[in-house]
Amino acid sequence: VDSLNPGNTDEATVTVIVAGAGLVANDDPITINGFDGGSFNVLANDTYNANPATTGEVTITQLSIDTGITFDTTTGEVTVAAGTSAGVYTLTYRLTDNIDAANTDDATVT
Repeated sequence: VDSLNPGNTDEATVTVIVAGAGLVANDDPITINGFDGGSFNVLANDTYNANPATTGEVTITQLSIDTGITFDTTTGEVTVAAGTSAGVYTLTYRLTDNIDAANTDDATVT
């Protein structure tokens, strides 16, 4: 509003675009000795806003898994039990942004 001429007004529109966080679930090519077994965390190479992804920022969902490995979706921990037969085992998982459920990315562990 013009203080000298209160009738002199104009409107404007401001558009603000809020982008979702950068969410990247990277494939995990892992080798574990089946005789000894072992474990690793799928979040170790995944990012959220260019920083390491955490379970406080993303939800992990198991999409598929081969018999012979286990997956804890609350932590991201994949476990191969001692004495597991040699072979290729595959797990596919999805990360979902805890703020924006439409923001997802999938990855495969082999």
